[in-house]
Amino acid sequence: MSHCPTIPRPLAFHTTYDFLTLREAVSYNEQMSALISPSQQELDSVSRQRTTAVADDTAIGDEATRRAATGVGDVQLLNLSFEELTEYMAALGQPKFRAQQLWDWLYKRFAVSFDEMSNLPKALRSRLAAEAIINPLSPVAQVISQDRDTYKVLFQ
Repeated sequence: MSHCPTIPRPLAFHTTYDFLTLREAVSYNEQMSALISPSQQELDSVSRQRTTAVADDTAIGDEATRRAATGVGDVQLLNLSFEELTEYMAALGQPKFRAQQLWDWLYKRFAVSFDEMSNLPKALRSRLAAEAIINPLSPVAQVISQDRDTYKVLFQ
């Protein structure tokens, strides 16, 4: 008797369209497009905001310090390197060690809000809350399949 190895098979194949008619699938795609595709007004608004931000030509240096000095837009702290974070804190008028404290809260303690950062001054925490973002993702829409096995979440 020869031993033939068995090949493991997936337990089930599941796609969104398994149990949908073509008309239902087209309707589902249209609904998802409406959720994901921004309107022309939203695109124009974002374009105007970006144009305004870029047109403000200050000779401060990188993007983070320019935004800190002008107050234009939100600074996403998780996108900054340690050097950029140090420059950002200096632009806010803070001593250099504040950058290390903030870095520790973001990458060692995984803080999700500025209120958790107890070793930062309250005034700095409130200013950071007004000007900066820790978590750049926020859920905008959620679609759940009929059998509740699949969740689709749109983040902004």
